[in-house]
Amino acid sequence: MGGWIAIASAILPVAACAAAPTSTPTASPSPAIRLTVRVDIGVGVWKQWSLNCRPTGGTHPNRVAACKSLTAPNGRSLLDPIPPHTMCTMIYGGPERATVIGTWNGKRVSARFARTNGCEIDRWERAKALFTVPGKVVVQGNVSLSPTCAVQHIGETCEDPSVAALVTFTRGTVTVRTRAVAGKGFAVRLDPGTWQATADAGMSCPVVAVAVPITGPLVIACDTGIR
Repeated sequence: MGGWIAIASAILPVAACAAAPTSTPTASPSPAIRLTVRVDIGVGVWKQWSLNCRPTGGTHPNRVAACKSLTAPNGRSLLDPIPPHTMCTMIYGGPERATVIGTWNGKRVSARFARTNGCEIDRWERAKALFTVPGKVVVQGNVSLSPTCAVQHIGETCEDPSVAALVTFTRGTVTVRTRAVAGKGFAVRLDPGTWQATADAGMSCPVVAVAVPITGPLVIACDTGIR
């Protein structure tokens, strides 16, 4: 009898070890929505971010809000174009542009956005979480030069309203620089508050106090010294 007990005791630990489950690593789920978002806030300089939803990820600075808008009921419709023959008000909302390409549940998606009429402005606003940076405000403007001639004739202008220049914004210890493009101006994202702005156009340019957000474009008028 004692021999049988000894044998059973020796077998039980082996059986217990054999019954223990082995753990296997769980693969991370592939995003149901995988997008590349490119945004030009006004002067032909594109910023690109990756955006994944379900689960949320990527480099997009506003990815939580962007995914919330995309995964809401009818969120997929945010990427749909304006239907043909739609009547739209002919108003201009600004030079901003954006493209969104990628996959949605494995199917290819591609969309273009602009602010060229009332329908496109409304479409941009409904999808704006895709194009915004939390806490930042877009400031657009131009650097102008005047006078550009010693004598002004009737019908002529002595001002160049949009020239290339380095534009600097300062607020306390924070400095943000951008470049104005000739004929297009500049666009930059800033924190709300009062900034000091100036331009380096090779001549006398004033320091301008700018309260952000600002209504309308900012114009930095530089004096050429021509008299």
